[in-house]
Amino acid sequence: MKNFFRHLQKNKLLAVGLLILLIGAGIIIAVIHTSQSPKASNVTGQAQSLVPTSDALNQNSDSQDSDESATVTLTATPKITLTVTPTVTPTVTPTIIPAIEVDDTKYDYDLYSLDFLDENNGWVIRWNYNDPGVHNTTSLLHTKDGGNHWEASANQDCLLQKVSFADSETGWALALEGHPELTDGDPVIYQILKTEDGGANWSLQLSSEAVYGDNCDITAYDKDHAYAIIGGSLYRMEGGGNNWIKEDSPVKDFSAEHIFFADAENGWVSGAVATPVTSVQSSTDAADSFQQMNYTVYVFHTADGGRSWKQQFSEECGTDWNKTIGISFSDKENGWFMICNYGTFGGELYNTRNGGSDWEKVCDIGGCRPYAQELEAVTPEILWIPKHSGAGPIEGGLSYTVDGGKSFNFIGEESGFVNSNGVEFVTPSLGWAIMNGFQDKYLMKTVDGGKTWDKVALTYK
Repeated sequence: MKNFFRHLQKNKLLAVGLLILLIGAGIIIAVIHTSQSPKASNVTGQAQSLVPTSDALNQNSDSQDSDESATVTLTATPKITLTVTPTVTPTVTPTIIPAIEVDDTKYDYDLYSLDFLDENNGWVIRWNYNDPGVHNTTSLLHTKDGGNHWEASANQDCLLQKVSFADSETGWALALEGHPELTDGDPVIYQILKTEDGGANWSLQLSSEAVYGDNCDITAYDKDHAYAIIGGSLYRMEGGGNNWIKEDSPVKDFSAEHIFFADAENGWVSGAVATPVTSVQSSTDAADSFQQMNYTVYVFHTADGGRSWKQQFSEECGTDWNKTIGISFSDKENGWFMICNYGTFGGELYNTRNGGSDWEKVCDIGGCRPYAQELEAVTPEILWIPKHSGAGPIEGGLSYTVDGGKSFNFIGEESGFVNSNGVEFVTPSLGWAIMNGFQDKYLMKTVDGGKTWDKVALTYK
């Protein structure tokens, strides 16, 4: 091979002739390949790379020695340009196939307690009102394919209030024993239930007496760490859900309202202390008197999985009824909580960037009419607040910020958003929201961070 290249160097005319033959062969191959290739954009690029330019030919001609020059004439093959028609992929709306049939003429219903683990597994509670024979019933709806199909667990002898799952099989529920007529202030028995088959069957873990209308919540971080609020008292799970411990109150008369854990150790609880001020007579009837209260709102933090709590925030709010709407963190450093004043219908939104060591008031925000239901922190800058109109005629929907609370946007009825009881984002892009209209109940789903939403109808016969 080395001798062959030396021969070419001595006979430069022969080298030029071989170069021309190679270029011609390359052009023929490119043309044939162009006519057969399904990727037109690549064909054009190949043809262009094989066709020599006039500058390249001039450089080749100039490189010949002056005493052995030869005249060479080449015919340039024109460039081949193909027009590519793009493939259009239509937008497909999934067909929702209901897995349960219920006669809606018997009773009305609402949806509560949305809990999605990932893009496929999710649960929502259906609360049925005025079921003949009993006052109320609940069913737990479960999807395993991102909302395309739903199935219902058998009715339990209880009323499910909230569910929280650690994985696709293991979860906990907060429930009311039996099917009582529900009036605020009535004595009731709360239950903590556990499932190990995705919600099809439940076992009793704890029963506790409380007053209906008092604060209740439950959250599971993983299979070994779950926490609950019953009647304003804190409970912590030990031993894989077989043992629940009632924790001492962080301060006297503190009533816990909402709880959130960013990991197995770091959690926050918000709530209030109501201190009696004076008795107020609302009419001449002594029975109409009521005890006026002074409210102080608190936030506490635990760094040891709920065994001990440290105060991070407190604010005296006066005699108007004040309570926290929710507390939510996007990670263990960045979080939000909100105070609602039911006397003025106003609210205050707070934010932390250092795990709650410092809480800064971000803005004043409406908390009532429509009523803020909870908080869902997605990132340090993005927060969603579902809102319910209550008795109306105020419009409900979703309120959200993408700039850390500097400004808020609202999505209402014109976009299909009515009374919302909950919103949850699995990722910054994938989210779900509950809509409880006066006639229609359904979920909304987004896959682009809330820019667009699709209606997922839970259609029942």
